[in-house]
Amino acid sequence: MMDSYEQKSFLSGLTGISKISILIFIVVIVFGVFIILKEDDGFMTDEEEVLQEEASQEETAGEETLNESLNDSLKVLDQEAGDSVLISEMSLTDNRWVVIHEDMNGEPGNILGARLFTKENTTGEVQLLRGTGEGKLYHAILYIVAERERNQDRLFDTDRDLPLVKEGGDIRIASFRTF
Repeated sequence: MMDSYEQKSFLSGLTGISKISILIFIVVIVFGVFIILKEDDGFMTDEEEVLQEEASQEETAGEETLNESLNDSLKVLDQEAGDSVLISEMSLTDNRWVVIHEDMNGEPGNILGARLFTKENTTGEVQLLRGTGEGKLYHAILYIVAERERNQDRLFDTDRDLPLVKEGGDIRIASFRTF
């Protein structure tokens, strides 16, 4: 009589829980290797590209703030309270936002209105979303136009459009009172 030879696999002697544990371990190892290789592939995801582009724009805006702002100026005279603010004089080296802030304890507070001016403008008017009140202090501030603005979307964005600063780090600001 022939002895029957039974061939057993490596996993046949293990319990169900042990088999599942080994399977999970293998899946985790494969997944980990895949993640490591993916991170080193030199390619960026869409989200990484957007973050890198935003950082680049912020760096560019910062360079513009320091390098081009020395000749920009803004003058606003005291004026009647109302739904707009008259900019008496401005000299701009590039397109700029003029943003009107109400005063909060001597500092710029809430934004009442903003208008994009070209470097050719020497005066202008900013329409306000909420009018000024009599006998109060307000601030007009120049803001750098974020790169996306050069594409004519003409939307002011407090996260992307940054205040223009002087060489010492002070903001370009013209304060005025209403009567």
